[in-house]
Amino acid sequence: MINMKKAFYYFSAVALVAMCALSCSSSDDEDEPFVSPKTTLDKPADADKAAAFEIPSNAVTSTSGESLEGFNITESGKAILKVNTDKGVKYVTYDAKIDGGTYTLYKNNVLKGTIKSTKTRSTEATQLEINIEIEIDGVTISFNTSDPVDADMVWNVISSGDNLDNIARTWIIKEITMSLKGDVDCTVTEKSGNLKVLADKAQENEAGLTDEEYKELCKTVKAITLDKTGLFSIEYDEGQSEVCSWKWGDSSQESVLLQLRDSELGNKFLNDGSKIAVKFYSTGIAHFVITTKITGTKKYDATLDITLQ
Repeated sequence: MINMKKAFYYFSAVALVAMCALSCSSSDDEDEPFVSPKTTLDKPADADKAAAFEIPSNAVTSTSGESLEGFNITESGKAILKVNTDKGVKYVTYDAKIDGGTYTLYKNNVLKGTIKSTKTRSTEATQLEINIEIEIDGVTISFNTSDPVDADMVWNVISSGDNLDNIARTWIIKEITMSLKGDVDCTVTEKSGNLKVLADKAQENEAGLTDEEYKELCKTVKAITLDKTGLFSIEYDEGQSEVCSWKWGDSSQESVLLQLRDSELGNKFLNDGSKIAVKFYSTGIAHFVITTKITGTKKYDATLDITLQ
């Protein structure tokens, strides 16, 4: 796993700088102005049914030794499970259907089991009945409780605000645009979340990615989820997720501040303390605009604009 502090360097300095030769330009075109961040989108259908549970360590274990330590059922119907393995903490994401305190998990429309809670909305302790089958790194893992187990329900740790319903949902990637302004002006756009395209272009331009670095970029981002508990999840096509925590970075609620959630975890493109400007269109489109500085043999202001819906 690439070290968290090197994460954004790999993504920006290696991939972006190498791609300059493909699309260097001095375009003065301006994007359509963002609408006001006060724009309110429709609330996700299950916003009032979402919940987050913390499970005591080793209370729910598989036959192969993994332990289920928590899961979030998000406003937009995603189940994000935290699993402790012999290789460290892993997060996996599934689609979820919510019926009261029963959460049914699916992946590609295939049933993966249910989790039932004795309380649907509370900050008090609850009990869980868990019968699920999940997959991590190609290995199938089953969690089954013979008796209900105690768990804590955690909610509303993020302060409420005008934009909270906008943020607390799952977003699908429509487009990624990366640009450099500095020693060379460059812009690269990929009409999906397929990062392999970017990695291949970098290699074509003699970026010299190691096998490990190339593998880390050869993923397709399926969705980005933010929920009210402060969870920021990047979901890949295979279902595995990388997770950071988030909080508002300013009082106007126009930027998100990312922070490390578990040691050595976090997505590969953002380092601890990164800020993301968040803008909304009334049509349901959002832009997460990430800005950073790259300094080395050349110096750039790097911008990553992710269009989401």
